[in-house]
Amino acid sequence: MWEDDAWDDLLSAIGEQSVVPIIGPELVVVEVDGGHEPLTGFVARTLHARLPWPGGAPASVDGSSLNDVASTFIRMSPDPERQRKTITKEIGRVLAETDFATPEPLRKLAEITPLRLFVNLTFDDLLERALMDVRYSGAPNELQFRSHIYSTNQANDIDLTPAAMNMTRVYNLLGRVAPGKPYVLTEEDLLEHIRNFQGESTRPTNLFEALNRNNLLFLGEGYTDWLARFFLRATKNAPLSWQRTVREFVADDRARVDANFVAFLRQFSRATQLFPGSAVDFVDELHQRWKALDRPNRPTRQWHEPPPNAVFLSYTRADVAQVRTFKQALEAHGVTTWFDEDQLESGDPWLERIEQYIKSQALLFVPILSEATEARAQGKFRREWACAVDRNKDHTGSGIPFIVPIGLKGTSFRRVPPVFREADIKEHDSGAGTERAVARIAELVQMLKDEGV
Repeated sequence: MWEDDAWDDLLSAIGEQSVVPIIGPELVVVEVDGGHEPLTGFVARTLHARLPWPGGAPASVDGSSLNDVASTFIRMSPDPERQRKTITKEIGRVLAETDFATPEPLRKLAEITPLRLFVNLTFDDLLERALMDVRYSGAPNELQFRSHIYSTNQANDIDLTPAAMNMTRVYNLLGRVAPGKPYVLTEEDLLEHIRNFQGESTRPTNLFEALNRNNLLFLGEGYTDWLARFFLRATKNAPLSWQRTVREFVADDRARVDANFVAFLRQFSRATQLFPGSAVDFVDELHQRWKALDRPNRPTRQWHEPPPNAVFLSYTRADVAQVRTFKQALEAHGVTTWFDEDQLESGDPWLERIEQYIKSQALLFVPILSEATEARAQGKFRREWACAVDRNKDHTGSGIPFIVPIGLKGTSFRRVPPVFREADIKEHDSGAGTERAVARIAELVQMLKDEGV
């Protein structure tokens, strides 16, 4: 279920700052007695040995599973809340007694600097320490780094302002093991947590908006089949089987060998990519591929306001030369056009302005379709398409479409929205096809002007 173009799509999306990693316990690997194991396994074994079990720990308890140890200990008492507090305090003591180095997989993720928002599903602060150490030499200021901790009585939501989106942020979605900070210990706790996400006052609305509109990178959650489905669906605003412009990338030891989960993805969430290896192996390969790109630091761009009522040209970077010639042909016929020549990326504070321009101010939307767009399952241009498809509904029955697709020669149009295929797609071939396309757009522009638009 890892398609040939998955790496290209993921790396491109990271470059556009439209990927949110969701960090699970399989990725938090620490050194213990000369070997390496997940921190949760070490903590579970230590709890198994230390907790005051009534009559001793049952032989059936899996001492390497935090869920098994915690849920069994809680059930053995008529006062489950007291047992829960005992476990939380003991975990705090275990962490205080140890001084684990920040795990290498977390440090490698921290080196991929376009990753800005992280969702943490573990009880420790090792992800935060890795980010602060790698990116800010251990001492970020309040404008560079921010940590959020979810609790059931305070959603503690994130900001979606341009300044906040350029910060490094960690959202501890399942809480944190700390005084006065509850944490999800068992699978039952996780179910209750997900239920709280549905409440108006307990849902971090901005966080879930960010998860819904970005590509998600699930790394080592280790959930059972039904919990994995539940959690995957909770991050999206629509059924997983619906067509969408973003994807999920999953690297998880448990998920990849769970036949039921794999079958579910194949049937209902085909956009989801399942890596055929461990979360640690995935991060190693991702880090190598990202470093091989040797991306230079891009200077901060200045925002140039699009002219009012311009024809918006949407494209992917590989087609920029053809887009320039088409823009020149349109302007030679008196058509005012605008396109994002600098290719603003999803982390740029001005990207939302572009999307808002498409939704409310552009006169026409002209997507340039090509084999390059066909090859990309996701990208900024597809988010622009989604905005345009939504705006096009306002033109229903008007006789003047908002979307006027233009195809480069040889394009197959397999991976485009249905409304594109239903249109009379013109061809940009620098010849007669281009003349027909330009004439049609100029005609529509004049019709809109005649109507006083």
